[in-house]
Amino acid sequence: MTRQQAIETQIEEIMDEFDFGLCHKAFVDNRWTYRMDDEPPSLGELRRTARQLLRDCARTPGGNTLLSGRFEARTVEDTEEKWLRMSLTLVYEFWNIDEGTEYE
Repeated sequence: MTRQQAIETQIEEIMDEFDFGLCHKAFVDNRWTYRMDDEPPSLGELRRTARQLLRDCARTPGGNTLLSGRFEARTVEDTEEKWLRMSLTLVYEFWNIDEGTEYE
């Protein structure tokens, strides 16, 4: 199996098994929207966002983490052993420091 085949296989499994219905319910219940939209994203929009995020995440060999649209995609990879694992998380709550702090 090639790296790309491994990625696509894992993405398909995630897309089949991830509970996007529960995600959509969280968006509706919390009135979460994407950017300029007045309504929560549809189930299809959530799935498209997640799939694209997973694909974008897998572009970096060795591992990567990306966040978008309340989803976190993560790839862990050992390029020497030619092994990788992907994951998708719905991020319900998070805090990010916008600016770093200098130190000595």
